[in-house]
Amino acid sequence: MLLFLRNARFGIVYAAMGVAFIALSGSAEGLMSPRIIIGFVGLITGFVQSLIGVIALLGAIFFRNITFKTAHVFTMIGFLLLLIAILTGIRIDDQRIEQSKQIGDAIFEKVNAYVESNERCPLSLNEIESFKDAIPKPTIRFSEYRYRQTEDGGCYLEFAAPMFLSCTRRNDEAEWRCND
Repeated sequence: MLLFLRNARFGIVYAAMGVAFIALSGSAEGLMSPRIIIGFVGLITGFVQSLIGVIALLGAIFFRNITFKTAHVFTMIGFLLLLIAILTGIRIDDQRIEQSKQIGDAIFEKVNAYVESNERCPLSLNEIESFKDAIPKPTIRFSEYRYRQTEDGGCYLEFAAPMFLSCTRRNDEAEWRCND
């Protein structure tokens, strides 16, 4: 058992990094995002260690004097799991952004109905009857919709998204814009 853990230690670390990356996905992040640290550290060290493993494998095949260890296999498997986790986490982010846009579109339907009946944007979303008790939240953790009137009388909605993005839309626009 001890030999297994010794050989698998880097693979276990990369797999754990992947689990952490997925667990933190779908959140609005601050400047020191743990996912960025996990991603950069894991990708750089995992790539280098996997490259060493590939070189050892090729050396063992062609030169027979270099040993290829089971630790190399576990490291490469762990690194592959980390790559899969990063891609999965990015997909989770994209899905949560799209769901949050759909919720925002539903908010704008009610805002536009308010504008049609009152000929102006509401000062806040609480002026709309269906939002008096609670304003819907984006599906992105640690994010909220921020609403305001623009200087030209338009209505503006924004929410924080993963990877430092901010998604915005005006009531007279059909598409959301997400940028940093």
